[in-house]
Amino acid sequence: MRRLDIVSGATLTLLGLITIFVIVPNQISGSSEYGIAPDVFPLTLLWTTTFFAALLCVSRLLKKDTQEERTPLPFREIKFVAVIAVFLAAIVTIIAYVGFIVGGIIAIAVLMFAMGEYRHWVRLTLVSVLTPAILYLVFWKLFHVPLP
Repeated sequence: MRRLDIVSGATLTLLGLITIFVIVPNQISGSSEYGIAPDVFPLTLLWTTTFFAALLCVSRLLKKDTQEERTPLPFREIKFVAVIAVFLAAIVTIIAYVGFIVGGIIAIAVLMFAMGEYRHWVRLTLVSVLTPAILYLVFWKLFHVPLP
């Protein structure tokens, strides 16, 4: 576990720094004439995640384990991570082509359905439709940050 934590912490730290210093500046403008700059929210999340990934790596480097734990990752968990990665890529693509509200409705509906909310169609529909619409209005009207 120690070695896996060090590798994953270092990898996430590196990817976080690349995203902060390369991807975000190329994809999101850092200034806004009104309201909050569009890169504030992504950079806040990225810095927080990168900090905790580095903290994981450093803490595991400093802690000496007397015995190495072998915990192989079961195929079921690998499959779950792969399905989630494909799902997230599909949602990002949908949002890019049809917009945040439609993509948000689809994402929330699929996730609620997967968690067993298909028995409550009214709740599933209301949450799936209202949440993206309210988020869109809050970001657009309150924060003056346009969403796709």
